[in-house]
Amino acid sequence: MEQLKKHFGFTARLLLALTVLLTMALMFGCEDDPTEPGVVATPTFTPEPGIYDTPQTVAINCATRDAKIYYTIDGTTPDTTATLYTEPILVNSNTTIKAIGYYSDYAPSAIATGEYRIRVSFTDGDDYVDYMESREWGILVSKAYSDGTTQQLIFNFEDWGPDDVTTSDTFTLTVNNVSYGLSVNDGVVETDVVSIPVPANATEMTVVFKRNGEVKFNGTVPITATPGDLVSPQNPDITAPFDISWTMPYNASMQICELEVWGNGGLDYDMYDKVVLPTARSYTFPANAVTLPSAPEDGTIYVYEGIVSEFANSAVVTISNAMRDLYGTSKFPKVRKQHNPFGNPNK
Repeated sequence: MEQLKKHFGFTARLLLALTVLLTMALMFGCEDDPTEPGVVATPTFTPEPGIYDTPQTVAINCATRDAKIYYTIDGTTPDTTATLYTEPILVNSNTTIKAIGYYSDYAPSAIATGEYRIRVSFTDGDDYVDYMESREWGILVSKAYSDGTTQQLIFNFEDWGPDDVTTSDTFTLTVNNVSYGLSVNDGVVETDVVSIPVPANATEMTVVFKRNGEVKFNGTVPITATPGDLVSPQNPDITAPFDISWTMPYNASMQICELEVWGNGGLDYDMYDKVVLPTARSYTFPANAVTLPSAPEDGTIYVYEGIVSEFANSAVVTISNAMRDLYGTSKFPKVRKQHNPFGNPNK
């Protein structure tokens, strides 16, 4: 009988110890919980946020055992009314995931933010056009100039979807938390050159574009960069193939090589362009790619780089370009046909 009492006494003490440990675990979370007691650990993402060449399946984890995680992918702040996390999230376009953890009477976690950028790549101009025509809005961003502290950027807004813009529509553009006015002229959204002060080494900017108060684009995009050298022969023989090479600041979604020539006081003009692989850094122009004017005066080679950033059903295309004059200093003003190689060819 005495042994039986000792046995039950030991069992009771063991159960009491386990109860205390369980209570402490519930109060303070698992031992890996890095937060202060009574606060849910900040959620984490796997794989880590960043730039990827292929779609990613993102898992959200929380070190606080049994915590519930709520998340958003539309840029809004999550709470218990947001989507409850139950399985990994497929990210196949540029997406910002925000997550928060809740548990019992703990204080909710800090909000975790993960930005995933999936590169969109095109090896054919028709593929690019088909893609953009499936977007509601395409915003083209190119650089006018930079003095090292202020960058002058040009925003072109293209309604790739239905032509339903009217003068009663209101549009706003916010870049790096500064808003700029937009106007509508003949069904086209217009804006002047936007002066954006950024640090000399800045490589990204936040862009928010709204139509009638509805967000059409909200994300972080690369800043148009000054590319490296474009190497080509001076005074090349256009009737024979010739090679060019270049460097670019980013890994592009698409690149376009372009050759333009002028003559007869700038009145004669011809152009050739070719979409090349996003990773290409050299190209051979074919013989007679353009018809040389009888009195050639100027010619220019351009290599354009476009980086596509997605949000919902719209896209921002950040455009950089390298250029080189073929015939030295022009004797005449360049009467260049106004076009944007990444613009809508149907409008």
